[in-house]
Amino acid sequence: MTSVTPLVRRLVFLWLGLWLLSSVSALLPGGGVSAFLRLSPGGISASEPSAFLGIISYAFVHAPFPNIFHVGFNSWIAWLLGPEVERLWPNHRFVYFAVFATLAGAAVHLLFSWTLGGIFTGPALGGSGIVMAILGAHAAIYPGRRISLIIFSCPLLGLFLALCVLDLLGLLFMAAGQGSGVAADIHLAGGFFGWTWAGGWTRFDMPWSGWLVAIRERKLAARAKNLQASKEELDRILEKISDEGLPSLSASERQFLENHSKRKRKRGSRRR
Repeated sequence: MTSVTPLVRRLVFLWLGLWLLSSVSALLPGGGVSAFLRLSPGGISASEPSAFLGIISYAFVHAPFPNIFHVGFNSWIAWLLGPEVERLWPNHRFVYFAVFATLAGAAVHLLFSWTLGGIFTGPALGGSGIVMAILGAHAAIYPGRRISLIIFSCPLLGLFLALCVLDLLGLLFMAAGQGSGVAADIHLAGGFFGWTWAGGWTRFDMPWSGWLVAIRERKLAARAKNLQASKEELDRILEKISDEGLPSLSASERQFLENHSKRKRKRGSRRR
């Protein structure tokens, strides 16, 4: 949370510049720049060539004036927390981070639009998915770090989880057709992506971690038991061959030896 980094600075300046341009152009017929750059599920469904640009460009344009909170909050959080993420993944890796977070939000919004319909068919715009990805990555790596929110401070992990809960509620309202104009689906997709990108699932013990460990241990135990049984059966057959000769083997015992030989050859080829 020190000096701002180059790519974060360019991102914020791009947001602010496009916001000013969209605010001025909103006075013109057709809705201006924001109407052209937003994510439009309807336009994509109709295969409008210009609509496909919105799959990426929607994250760089915000609701025009008088809505200044949208671009202001996103710019503030990106300016505050984005530099640390850029230092962790500098240069092209930070670009990939932002682009993939944008694509994740677009994919989820389009999926909901085509499957659930309703309010999800509306256009979306704004860089909140990138901001939630930045928050998710920060929360995964520095969960105990505190962030000052003007009148109070809180741990990053707590802020991230609180925003996720609010977005989950927003998603439920959107599914019920009572959205507030906030693209909660894109927020959640960005947060999920940032948390996953930073390895959040491996850094913490999730509620289901114990179940996964138990399942893995049961599988390993069953495999070890099968291997032991197979070894004992092999020893028995080899002892039978030693005592009575190869012709004494039954069809099932010959099949067992053949399968064992195939598995052994397969493991040998993998080592090469």
